[in-house]
Amino acid sequence: MAARRRQSHDERTRAKIQTSQLINRLECYAFGVPAPAAAALSDDAPPVVLDAGQLRAIEILLRKALPDLAAITISGDEQNPLHVTHSPAEKLVALLDAKASDANGS
Repeated sequence: MAARRRQSHDERTRAKIQTSQLINRLECYAFGVPAPAAAALSDDAPPVVLDAGQLRAIEILLRKALPDLAAITISGDEQNPLHVTHSPAEKLVALLDAKASDANGS
């Protein structure tokens, strides 16, 4: 294997790693499972427990690190209309929803 050019991570990479660690911890709490490191050490590791202060701190840090997509508005105008393309999975869900509503309506 070739040697790495940089021996340490830059600030941006460190921030991404820290954000992913926060998300992983929050997911373990939400699903009631032990942290992966604790689960590797013991089969009967307790699930992740977070108090209100820890949850609030994670929320604050994630708001700083991740964009708030609720504040974004996408629009078009008459000369430049907005064209939306869906992924195949979204088209399949829309098709199944339409068929389900047709079956319920008939």
